[in-house]
Amino acid sequence: MISQEEDVLKVLISRHQKGIFALALYLIGGNRDKAYDITVDSFVKTLYNTPLLQNADHFLHKLTKATIAMCQRIKLVPLFNDS
Repeated sequence: MISQEEDVLKVLISRHQKGIFALALYLIGGNRDKAYDITVDSFVKTLYNTPLLQNADHFLHKLTKATIAMCQRIKLVPLFNDS
């Protein structure tokens, strides 16, 4: 049987995963693999630090803040075109 917290978790992830992925993808310059990793890490960090049954807007604010912070810390190797 699925608990109420599991239902809330499914709704939060399905509601915000595409937007957070798009934000990470934009902020790091289009690296889809890194954007995916940042998205997953942002959800894990935010879910660990935020009770599920809190206000959904509060969750989104913390999730966005975590995503931006992770994107700022990432160091990407620039791609040089030697042609």
